[in-house]
Amino acid sequence: MNKFKFNILMAFIFLAGTVLNQELYYLIESGNFSFVRGDKYIITFFIFLIFTFIKNDLLRYISLSFIVFLNLFQMVHIGYFGTPVQASEVYLLFAEVGEVYGSLKEELPLMALPILLTLVPMGLFWFINKKLSSKIKKAPLVGAFFIFYLVYNPTRTYVTGNTWGRQPSSEELGGMNIYLSSSYFLGRILPAKIAGAKEHSARTISLEKVKSFDGDVFLVLGESLTPNHMSLYGYDRPTTPFLEQLKSDPNFYFTKALSSCVSTDIALAFLMNITYGLGAGNIVYSGKQCLNKLAKEAGYKTYFLSSQSQQQLRYIANSICPKYIDTYRSLDDLDPEIEDSNAADDLILLNQFELIDSERNFVILHQRGSHSPYNLRYPKDQAVFPIGDDHTQNRINHYDNSVVQLDIFMNNLIQKIKKRDRPAIVVYVSDHGEGLGEGGNWGHGRLVRTSYEVPVLMYEHKVKRLSKLKRPATHFNISLMLANILGFKSKTDYSNHLKDYTILGNDIDGFAGRVKLEFENGEIKTERLIQEL
Repeated sequence: MNKFKFNILMAFIFLAGTVLNQELYYLIESGNFSFVRGDKYIITFFIFLIFTFIKNDLLRYISLSFIVFLNLFQMVHIGYFGTPVQASEVYLLFAEVGEVYGSLKEELPLMALPILLTLVPMGLFWFINKKLSSKIKKAPLVGAFFIFYLVYNPTRTYVTGNTWGRQPSSEELGGMNIYLSSSYFLGRILPAKIAGAKEHSARTISLEKVKSFDGDVFLVLGESLTPNHMSLYGYDRPTTPFLEQLKSDPNFYFTKALSSCVSTDIALAFLMNITYGLGAGNIVYSGKQCLNKLAKEAGYKTYFLSSQSQQQLRYIANSICPKYIDTYRSLDDLDPEIEDSNAADDLILLNQFELIDSERNFVILHQRGSHSPYNLRYPKDQAVFPIGDDHTQNRINHYDNSVVQLDIFMNNLIQKIKKRDRPAIVVYVSDHGEGLGEGGNWGHGRLVRTSYEVPVLMYEHKVKRLSKLKRPATHFNISLMLANILGFKSKTDYSNHLKDYTILGNDIDGFAGRVKLEFENGEIKTERLIQEL
């Protein structure tokens, strides 16, 4: 037992150095700590504790230091691109090593801090490992556990198709994210390349600087909302009475659009980076045409206010160019006392208007919206559609009550904008749709129309600027429209029809299938489901 306490001490020292390595970088670069969850530290501690039993001094040092070592690459990547390393970029690192080296050698100053923050703990780790080597308890074959740890997740990904590492999580340690991204690359992307999967390039756009809108731009990102359950679009239940009243208002416009994906994290990543389809991940990773970046370049103050918790945002936060967001607030900031984040009230976003204090603001209001569980998406005393004994009907009633909350939200938002009495443009779009039993489909995971058809709402105050989106509009058209409002015009006019469009399943590389749409005269001509790359 006397020796075991030194194993605990060694594991604690290595964990403390690993945590400080990451947190100091975030604190120096952004003035904030990272969002890593406490349980991640506890899990890492017990993994480190197992590694302390490794007999070989060098292997023990490598196993206990590997997260810090990997985080060096993570810090350099964040410093250069503003985002963590993605799985596809692991492939690019090897495929385009010359270009990567050429880029980095011109950015040596940004590497100084990551190198310093890595060398100091690595040196300390070497000293501690040597100092405690004779005092700790050791066991045979533990070194094999480290090897197993390295190969387990890539193998599991290859065999089962799990998606760990598909996109970095804001709740993981930086080095662990690289391990998971590498695992996804080795278990999913590399086998596809070896099997002959084609290279795909997303549609590239060139943006010309034009006059930007002189006022406030509000982008409301909805969640799991289908137009099929909005009376605004002809649904037979009064779920959106306020929006229906706006039909005669010349400042209001609504239509339907096609999402770029049936998964929130990917759909929002594509929407925020003006891209879609196979290969679009590379455009997201570069961040070169991110809407928040464009807004900053045009002189807007940027805001991201979300009624989702940081845990719910873990796969979203890294894809919206956080380095270009001036004010970032999640549910953890807006309502830290809430017990269940699924029960968050989207109206809490509208209580933050005092934060919006610039002459020109680009404000993203990110809702929890109509995401399941539907019964938590509205106050029970505001239920318009009562809950009875029929389970299936209750699911629909819960969902419809959540849609009523969207109607209340839009009413309050527009009233607040009118009171501010400043030029403003509001654009609402949902990330994806939702099935409520049509054709036996519930939810949004399947590549069917109910999963990717979404409502679009637009409202202008003290301005006449927008031309209407032509149907069938897409997330891509909406992205181009927002870029145009922010002062960046593409040769592809946002109101133009696309010839074709690709909607992905819940995998950014297309491994979960995709739908290929072709248009003719503003209508969908063909709708083809493709299961493999």
